[in-house]
Amino acid sequence: KYGIYQSVGDTTGPAGVMRSLIVMPIFFEFAKMIEKYAPNAWVINFTNPMTMCLQSLYEGFPKIKAYGNCHEVFGSQKDLAEIYNTFVKKDVATREDVHIDVSGINHFTWINQMSCFGQDLMPLYDQHVKTYGKLKGKHDKEDYHVGYPFTSESQVKYDLYKRYGSMAAAGDRHLAEFMPKSLYLKDLNTIAKYKFHLTPIQWRKDRLVEQEKKIRLLIEEKEPLKITSSGEEGIRQIKALLGMETLITNVNHLNLGQAQGLPLGQVVETNAVFRYDSLTPTIAKKLPIKVEKMVKRLMKNHQLLMKSFQTKDLKYAFQALVNDPLCNTVDKNELNKMFKEMVDLLNPHLDIYMR
Repeated sequence: KYGIYQSVGDTTGPAGVMRSLIVMPIFFEFAKMIEKYAPNAWVINFTNPMTMCLQSLYEGFPKIKAYGNCHEVFGSQKDLAEIYNTFVKKDVATREDVHIDVSGINHFTWINQMSCFGQDLMPLYDQHVKTYGKLKGKHDKEDYHVGYPFTSESQVKYDLYKRYGSMAAAGDRHLAEFMPKSLYLKDLNTIAKYKFHLTPIQWRKDRLVEQEKKIRLLIEEKEPLKITSSGEEGIRQIKALLGMETLITNVNHLNLGQAQGLPLGQVVETNAVFRYDSLTPTIAKKLPIKVEKMVKRLMKNHQLLMKSFQTKDLKYAFQALVNDPLCNTVDKNELNKMFKEMVDLLNPHLDIYMR
């Protein structure tokens, strides 16, 4: 309606702003209850918008032992393992064999160093992008507006590497939303050109119905429960926190200095070491200056959203909307109209800001 396409709609952009407004008071209350009833518990968040959910937990209970899990970086490690295997012409590497230095914010995380079995993967990735990072062939805009959304040809990721010299470690659907809309989300033709998908609302609704049916069948024991790996690392993290192993993996956590150049006290995503009852973020390499500037702009929006919750004043959320890269070409009066319309539609979930 306002010329803004969102390929996911749960982290950034107009949808991310509204979703943050909804979840902040909920997670703040979670934190208060955790402080009261289980102050020493480890709290793992999987919910989006990851950054604002976690920031709200820390706001409600500053000493909370909380962190956030996201599997987007794992996909990049899998890609790098495949690139390595292609190079050595042997199927020897798995995701766990790829060691990375990662920094940024959730869904907009960047890899500045990568290796596998002692081999620097950056030259291999550079060659891979030169070979496959080409926009070619026919593209039908309808193909990328409907259907299964979780597939892409990594063309957004490749283009970002060519622009900034660093590997963006998330799926194209997420990455596109953090950039100016003129680059990847200008229109359906542009989306088709970069070969990633929007996530149709009807698809989400249909999937929810199917999931509820499946859960009902499991509860009624009409379908067998098959135990399979989810691809997440939550279980390994719990084992490490229990002292059963030591684990290094990427997590979302307050910036204690591990994300150099980024604001302290805000949620960032870097590697961390899990040991017995301990999570210690590791120092990440500094982001390329242009990438750092983009991340800082987005983190400024996180500050504005939190201020909106702290003051119960929606004007700060609107400032975050105006500062969002997806909204940079939309007239401010139109943005104001859109914001008011979204607030009215979501009014039952935003009553805390209306008192």
